[in-house]
Order: sequence, then structure tokens, then C-alpha cells
Amino acid sequence: DAVFSLSLPFAFPFYDGSYSTVYIDTHGRIGFAPMDSDYAVNETKFSEQELIAVMWNDYGEYGELIDLFVESAADRVTIRWQLDTLLNVSATLQNDGRIVLRYGLGNARGGIIGISAGNGQSSLLSPRSNAGGVGEVDDVIFTPATSLFSVSIPLEPDTATNRISAAIQSVPSGMEIYL
Repeated sequence: DAVFSLSLPFAFPFYDGSYSTVYIDTHGRIGFAPMDSDYAVNETKFSEQELIAVMWNDYGEYGELIDLFVESAADRVTIRWQLDTLLNVSATLQNDGRIVLRYGLGNARGGIIGISAGNGQSSLLSPRSNAGGVGEVDDVIFTPATSLFSVSIPLEPDTATNRISAAIQSVPSGMEIYL
């Protein structure tokens, strides 16, 4: 059981914060504040911690040490957990806030897979979370939400009329916006 700190080559946006250091534990978690290694996996604890659960589980039961690998570029960092053919998962943090989780051979035990803001309310679990084996499945990608539109109300005391302007970033199919 161990936790390692990792300095990122960029500030990674996650929920309401931006982080230049992450904390990686040997149980498949990436945290944004110093933390203890935790193998007691449950969804309540998950929702109360600001973290990425790549595949949070008690890998100490394998009886061997987990290998951790880090690959870094200017715009992304990949962290990989591996133990022979029993465990092979990775997370790529991209400078725009995207998180790509990959699952190779093995991973028969599964675990919690998701992201959490740590406030007990804002979290997202993958449908693959606690679903058992996740060997060689499609990537799980978390993309940060952007606001659909912004509204500005210029306060100009010299004008007789109030103006409201809206800058619409994108409108999902089927959604209408009325001003």
C-alpha cells in the first residue's frame, strides 16, 4: 500500500479546481490532495473524496507488488497500473481536462470506475464500475462539461434601455434556447 505524488507538466482542470500535482495510490486511484492508500473500497467513500477511480480495488490480495508507470508529454500524462496479466489499466489526463481510462488484458476483479468532486453529491460512475472483469474493453472517457451559453448584462447608466447579450457555445440536438 503506497501513495506517490506526481507533478504534472500543466495545470489539470478537475471540477472546480486546477491541479499541478496529483497523488497516485497502488489501489487504482488518482487524488488531488494528499491521501492515504485505501483498499477498503465503497461508493460512499468514493463520493466523499476528490478523485479519479481508474479501477479502485484491493490489489494487495494478489500477493505481489503492483508496478506503476508514468509517461509524460507537454499536453498529457498517462499513469498505468500493471501486474503480469492480472492487472493492466491506465489513465491519461489531458491538459484540457479530458480523462481517458484504458483497460488491457486481465482486470478480472474489476473495481470502482468513475470521477468524484469529493462533496458527496457530484460524482459519476462508469457503467463498468463494479461490473467484474473489464479486460480489453472500450476506453472510458470523461470530458468536462462546458457551459452551453453565457449571459452578460452590461450596466451602462447612460443608456435608456438595458441590453442582454448571449454567447451560445453549442446547443445539443433537440434542445431549444429562448431569450
